[in-house]
Amino acid sequence: EELIDLNNRFSENEKKLYEKSYMADNFFHPLVIVNLFGEVEWSNKAFTNISREAINEVEGKMFTDLFCEKHTMETFSDLIRQSVQSGKNIKYELSYLSETQVINWAELEIQPIRNYKEKIEKFIIVIKNISNEKRYKLQLKKSEEEYKYIIDNISEVIFQTDTKGNWTFLNN
Repeated sequence: EELIDLNNRFSENEKKLYEKSYMADNFFHPLVIVNLFGEVEWSNKAFTNISREAINEVEGKMFTDLFCEKHTMETFSDLIRQSVQSGKNIKYELSYLSETQVINWAELEIQPIRNYKEKIEKFIIVIKNISNEKRYKLQLKKSEEEYKYIIDNISEVIFQTDTKGNWTFLNN
């Protein structure tokens, strides 16, 4: 009877583990688990879209070789070191070239994974594509600069007041 109960609990845990594994593997954002040296131990399907390598080919490779530009490799190592020392999540933005040689931006959230003794053993990296947001911000900044240039160089006086009649803007 105890053996049947133990078998049922094992079966339930196995089912929960499968469900969690399935969810992580099919998660929209790329997920990567790396060890303390930055070597990939696991990745989900979404990571293959940005690393351009099959899931079974990334295991054992350095995360920085698969995803980061050369100028961010040292920064990534510093982030891992910083997370180990602080024990906290770290967020970092970086740019990378897509397969079509277009510059994209990503936000990395590096989260420490602790063992039963609370010692950090690995990191899970959640990668969010923030390319559209960055492009919109750059377009907005360019538009604001063009607007400011026009306003500052027009010969007519342009001013703005608030609802109380106080001046809030006067061009040169």
